Parts: sequence; structure tokens; C-alpha cells
Amino acid sequence: MSIDAFVRSIAVNSGRPVCMLLGAGASISSGMPSAQRCIWEWKQDIFVTNNPTLRESVGELSLPGTRNRIQRWLDQRGYFPSEDSPEEYSFYAQECYPTGQDRRSYFHSYVANAKPHIGYRLLPLMASAGTVRSVWTTNFDGLVSRACAAADIISVEVGIDTVKRAVRQHVERELRIVSLHGDFRYDELKNTSDELQQQEAELREEFLHELRDYDLVVAGYSGRDQSLMDILMEAYGESCPCRLYWCGFGQEISEPVKAVLSRARSVGRDAFYIATDGFDDVLSRLALRQLEGDLLKVAKQTIAVSTETIKGPMAFAVPPLPATALVKSNAYPLTCPTQVFKLDLSVPDNVNRRDWLDEHISPSQGIIVSMNDGVLAISDAANIQKAFGTALRSYPKAIALSEEDVIKDGRIQSLLRRALIRAIADQFKIETDDVRRIWEADFYDTKVHERIKYRLHRALSFRLLSLERKPHLVLMPEVVAKLPNGQLAGSEASKALRADVYGYQHNDVFNADLDRWRTRLTNIDIVAQGGAMFRIDHAPLYAGLIQNGRRPLDSDLQRYAKQSGLVVTDANLIFCASNGHSEVKDPGSSVFCGETTTCSAIVFACHSEFC
Repeated sequence: MSIDAFVRSIAVNSGRPVCMLLGAGASISSGMPSAQRCIWEWKQDIFVTNNPTLRESVGELSLPGTRNRIQRWLDQRGYFPSEDSPEEYSFYAQECYPTGQDRRSYFHSYVANAKPHIGYRLLPLMASAGTVRSVWTTNFDGLVSRACAAADIISVEVGIDTVKRAVRQHVERELRIVSLHGDFRYDELKNTSDELQQQEAELREEFLHELRDYDLVVAGYSGRDQSLMDILMEAYGESCPCRLYWCGFGQEISEPVKAVLSRARSVGRDAFYIATDGFDDVLSRLALRQLEGDLLKVAKQTIAVSTETIKGPMAFAVPPLPATALVKSNAYPLTCPTQVFKLDLSVPDNVNRRDWLDEHISPSQGIIVSMNDGVLAISDAANIQKAFGTALRSYPKAIALSEEDVIKDGRIQSLLRRALIRAIADQFKIETDDVRRIWEADFYDTKVHERIKYRLHRALSFRLLSLERKPHLVLMPEVVAKLPNGQLAGSEASKALRADVYGYQHNDVFNADLDRWRTRLTNIDIVAQGGAMFRIDHAPLYAGLIQNGRRPLDSDLQRYAKQSGLVVTDANLIFCASNGHSEVKDPGSSVFCGETTTCSAIVFACHSEFC
């Protein structure tokens, strides 16, 4: 079911309140960790306490390279569950922190700092309107009750030690909140398999009773806990008119969720999976459709003052048709270094951080980039110590870097691009701006612009991007213009001279210049500061062109097409005569596309630059 159809379904049954089941995903925007984040933090702690000297090398969990290193170590032990297996959460919670007190201490800082975000702040309004009757949650963060207190709505909290409240008669302007895993503040924290299997019979029966009488909306829950999924399997294995709406994040449906939906449908129940942008988006849509009067005004204000997700345009897609031609690109696969240094620096508070870093280390000593929690560097450790001196709090630590880090983080792409450019300049004894371009020291031609004679140097610009989920380097031949005294030409003169050289080139000339650079730079090891190694593949990416009416390429050629493009015929054009009173069928100029001629455009479903 689509998200808009779901909202209409709830709205048309406005006199029929629903109960909600919330999982950890609902609390992420409020500052609570996702189940996946908890798992990785526990894995990291287990790794570090077994390998104390490697603590700094796995300090950045956001990097896939760090996670891969930890997972490899766990897999080698032979007794840890496989990655992404259903039992990971329960296993690592107990393995990392064996006692309930330890687990409570782990979550305490998160709970203390969490603040109800949009979805939670809208829930009390939905309860006031009679749309939401009760909230059942696997979370122990107290966010629902805190949101109710802020909105002056009575919250009836039900936990392991207050089970009898679950059967309390419902009263208007109150919301019943049931913590299925035990509330963080009052109850024994239940987050291991043994404990989850002992779900209290009273809560189980009351939940089953609720599901027989009311529709259920699930949000932020992936079906990780077997005991809760058993309840849902039992509830939706019975014939009943109450419906199930499972609001998931994105299109992918986990196997446990598929099983519950299938079970419900097998007995004639209405059960739907709704792909959403998360809990906040679901509640925002419901509130804006369901609420009226003052409640609607409050909802709009709540949404307006909160950070909203910025949605980009839908990605362009080419239909899966066979290619009729191949186009060679100027994008080349790039092998990058697998580790970089992480620096812990003491940067003065009253300075511009970037300027301060640039003042301390030059590109010839090393390349650096500022991150949220430190600085990454491609350099020699001795150069780093010499450059930063006492500002370096500890010895530079090597951290793993994966292809996924490169393709996802623009800061890391900048670091690698600049390190590669500096390495090429040093290795081939050519000049560079240390940002995007290299050029030959000797000029190959001269040109006059506005009565000034300039020397032209063959140059190459670099752009690092992700294609096919792999790092690629786009190489673009250029020229650098200099005055006879060696000074670089100004921006306007450079632009005019570059257009004069490359503005009207044919593909064969461009390709010859590209090949001149390609033969020098590809299929060799390019060594940067500190021994970091780059390698540019010799063979570029090819795109497959799809053109109506053309015969498809043979299958042995089709396999080379890594990107797809459409040849789109432009509309026939009719021009107006200069007197404005008649149409001109054929303007008689080759620069126009009239009714008797057509123009074609090539549209690619990628971000590569093709030549």
C-alpha cells in the first residue's frame, strides 16, 4: 500500500482509533541509537577490550573499513553470530554487558539526552483527537510519556511492574503507553533473548485482546524480537476484521515481517506493508490529514519549527533495453589507499580551523581534511609531528578506509583527490595547483589574447566520484596559460584561451589529448606521502546508447556498457518569419532544426562525463 493510500484509509475510519507499535527506529531522530548502532558499539567494545592497543584504529565506527576490521576479527573467533543475523542484538547485549545494571548504565546517557522529535510530539495530539488509543513499544526511552507531559496529556504508563494498568478503562485525553521490554526507569531492562522469551503472560494476553479489537499501525520496528513476533503471528493467525499496517523504512521488507503479513493474509485479514520515510514522516502526514481546529494549528507549528527532511528529485532512470552503440567515457576505475592517519589536534578556539590547519602543514608535507571528530591525513608520521608539534595530542593513528567510505563522504574524496594530484606532481616532476589540476612545466604553444602573448601548457583536471558503487577518476584535458615571466594568467584570460583551444575540438582531438595523459598515468603505482598507494585503471567506463530503430549490439559488446543512455529525438520546430505574419518551414540555416530536420540529444542515467 502506498503512503497516501494508508493516510486515506486511516482518515476515512476517523471514528475507529488505532493502537500503535513502535520500535527503536521511531526514536532515532529523537537522539536514541538504532538497534544496529547498539550492535556495532557493543562489537567495538568487545574488540577493543580484547585488543587494547588497537583502540584508536577502530575509533571511527562510521567508516565501513573500521566495521569490516571488527567483523573480520569476530568471524575469526568462530563463536560470534554472523553479521546481520537475527540473534545479534540479544547476543551482543549480553556478551558485552552481562548484568542488567551494566545494560541500564549503557543506555542511561542516551535516554538522558534524548528529546522527543516530530513524531513523538504529534502523538499526544493524535490521542487527543481520538485517532490513537494506545502505544505499545519495545523502547525504554520514555519519549512518548515525555511528549504527553509537554502537551498536557495524561499518560498511563504500563510496565513489567504495573501490568494491571493495562486493563484500566480508557479515558478521553489520556494515552496508554505499554513498555513491552520493560521500562528503562522502573523495570528490569529486558533486552536479552532469555529475558525476551519470558514476556509476561498478562501483557501478552492484553496485547492479543487489543489486536482483536483495534487496527494496529507499526512504525520503526523490524521484527527483531522473537517473543513479540510470536504474539503477532498468533494474533494475525486468527480470523478478525482488524487490520495491520506495517510502516517500514524504504522498500525492503525483513523476513519476519513478511511472515506476519503472509500469515494474516492467509486467513483473509487485511495486512499491508507501507514504504515510508520514517516515523516522523508517517505521523506528520496523519496529523495534517486527521486533525482539525486548534489541534491542527499546533501540529503545523510543531512540524514547521522542527527540522524537515529535504527530499531531492526522483532519480532519472533509463529503461532496461539493449544498447545499440557504445560511447567511451573519460571515467577510470581508481584504486585508493586502504588506510589514512587520524590526528587528535588541539586547535585554538579563536581561529579559523581550516586556515590554522593550512598554516601548519603544506601540501608537500601532507594532505589533510577536517572531520567532525578530528583530522584525517595522508602523510608521513614524522612530517605530521614536525608540522603540528605540541598541538598534536597523541601519536597519529592509522585507521582503515574502505571503498564505501570513499563513495559516501565528499571530505574523504577531497582528501584522496588532492593526495593523488600531489603524488603525480612529485612523481612526474610537473606542476600543480594542489586542488584539481596538474600541468606540464614546458609550454607547447603560444596564443595572443587582448594583445598579450600567453604560453600554453598541457594540463589535466581531476574529479573523483562514485560510479557503479566504486571510486572512479574523471580525467579532463585542459590548458594552463602563463605569461612569459611564469605568472599564471588571470581567470578571464584563462577562460578565453581554454575556450579557444578546446571549445571547437572534435572528439578525435580531445581523445588524442586524453590518451597522451592516460598512457603516462594509468596502470602504474602512484605513491603518495607516507606510502599511500593509488592506481588508475587503463580501461575507462563505457556507456550503452539506446536508440529507437537501431539494431542492438552483440551480447559480447553489451557487457561493456556500465552506464545507460537514451538518444532522444527532439521535437520538430517551426519558425516565425521576421514580419511575424507567417511560418517558416525551413529557415535555410544549418544551425537551426526546422520541421524538415531533427535534433537529437543524448541523456545518460549517470553522473559521468562522456567524450
